[in-house]
Amino acid sequence: MPTQTLFQLPKNLSAPKRIRLYETPPPIRSTDAINALAKKFGVAGQSKDCGTRYVISNDRGEVEIFAASESLRWSLAEPDAPPQVPRATLPDADRLEEIATAYIREHGQPDGKAEMHGITYVELSIDDRGKRSTGRTHAQVNYRFTLDTLRVFGPGAKMQVTINTEGAVTRFLSFWRPVRAGGVRAVIDPKVALRTFTESELFADLRARAAKVAILEIGLGYYALPPRELQRVLIPVYRIVGIVSTRTLPEYRFTRYQVAVAYSADEVKALGVVHGDPRPLI
Repeated sequence: MPTQTLFQLPKNLSAPKRIRLYETPPPIRSTDAINALAKKFGVAGQSKDCGTRYVISNDRGEVEIFAASESLRWSLAEPDAPPQVPRATLPDADRLEEIATAYIREHGQPDGKAEMHGITYVELSIDDRGKRSTGRTHAQVNYRFTLDTLRVFGPGAKMQVTINTEGAVTRFLSFWRPVRAGGVRAVIDPKVALRTFTESELFADLRARAAKVAILEIGLGYYALPPRELQRVLIPVYRIVGIVSTRTLPEYRFTRYQVAVAYSADEVKALGVVHGDPRPLI
């Protein structure tokens, strides 16, 4: 069992005493509702049931609507031509944010608070007979969600607007579930949560003289499963970020999630039914 001398822990840990629970009722999908949503993106056609998602496509683009959530992904149909490094440059960051904000407002703002947290770029590099040319083809304006000022972590809570050099939106994804406020529950003290985490099997083979684990941050929030998985409640969690250093691995950065409320054995069994399978998380 690892000892505390193995770990470098943050000081002055604190967290709210209680947290609001949020239910995420599954959507009721009808063919008419699916087609109406696709038409908002200029895509009309027969929807194809692909199991975890519905796909509608035509010569203008493609929309994927996830059956287990309100999540969707849209892409504009682009010409089938050899890739070329664009001569034009992308709009500046302020203009990119304006374009993305207007697009989200027009196509539906999720009920979670979406906050922009960065812009990433898609670059194309072409080598033509030894002559290399490189340029940025698209910008991706990225958003994350909060509820009651707390972050919603996980693959089921993000939004992204992709913009080309002409300032046109070419792709859009919105991974989110509509939420309904429920009851309030006591939060596990962060010191207790961190002790449970450091005593877990993750670190069972590490020894203080040969390794060091630095916990950089611990933050309270909610966890959203991937959009293709059924989830009826956002799971309150602590997000733990740290670095493991050993003689053979000087620095390995990790992010883990520790459930922040106490679940009974019966509740854990029920979670395995309604959340997909979050039991490894718990």
